[in-house]
Order: sequence, then structure tokens, then C-alpha cells
Amino acid sequence: MKHPRKSKVLEILCAFMLVFMLAFIVSGCGGKEEGRNFVPSDQLPEGVTEYTMLPFSDEVNFTAMFVSEAINQRVVADKYNELVCRLIAEDGDEAKIEELVKKTRDAYERADKMAEMALDVAIALKELEKQPDYVPFKLPKDTEKKTALNEKEF
Repeated sequence: MKHPRKSKVLEILCAFMLVFMLAFIVSGCGGKEEGRNFVPSDQLPEGVTEYTMLPFSDEVNFTAMFVSEAINQRVVADKYNELVCRLIAEDGDEAKIEELVKKTRDAYERADKMAEMALDVAIALKELEKQPDYVPFKLPKDTEKKTALNEKEF
């Protein structure tokens, strides 16, 4: 049973925190200044160059999507596993535990299949990168296909 005094103190503390957070937001503290770290290229110190990171190619993005989905499926499976362990520890309903064990097994199987697919796509990308004209970035339309990364000119 909760102590009425402790819950009242927590309510007051939460109310004060909410008021301070709202006051902080309304006052504009911590606001984002546009371009506060931007230095025009003509004002850069000598020896400093500016560069633009090019977006990755569709193949690289596709591979990253598969790896991300494999990780997400594994997290879902782990959450099911955690729930099964919690129900077993609390002496939960046998039918409910059995149902969750089946869902856990299915989730791990989906995670394993997705990991295999991600590995296959990554291997295919590795083979694609061995081609001499492959560019891992999306280049602007008027740029030559060869890059310093492919020519090993650093």
C-alpha cells in the first residue's frame, strides 16, 4: 500500500517539474539558432577546406535497411523472451506462457531469416563494390563516375 504522504510529495514534485519545463520552453532557452556553427567558405582559416558529404547509393541504403530490419526483429524477439521469463517467474497462466513461447519462437525465426537476408545482400554489395566503375555515393549528374575512393588517391 502506498503512503499518502509520499504520493502527495511526488505529485507536488512532478507539478513543479512540469511548471519549470514549460517555463523553460516558453522562455526560448535552449532554442536552436540557425547556422550558429556555419562559417562561410571565404572566411575559413588557411588550410581548412570545406566538403559536402554525398548521399549513399541506393545499393548501400538497401543493405542498411536490411541490417536495420534484422536488428529490429531481434529486439522484438528479445522482448517476447523477456515477457516469457517474467510470466514464468510470476507463476503465470500455463496457456498464456505456451502461447508466448510460440510467438517467441516465431519471432526468433523471423529475426534469423532477416539476418540471413541482410547477410546475403551485404555479400552481394561487397561483390558489387569490386567492380571498377562502382561508386558508393550518388554523384551529381555532371560528375565523372570515377572518384578518389575508387582510384585510391587520398
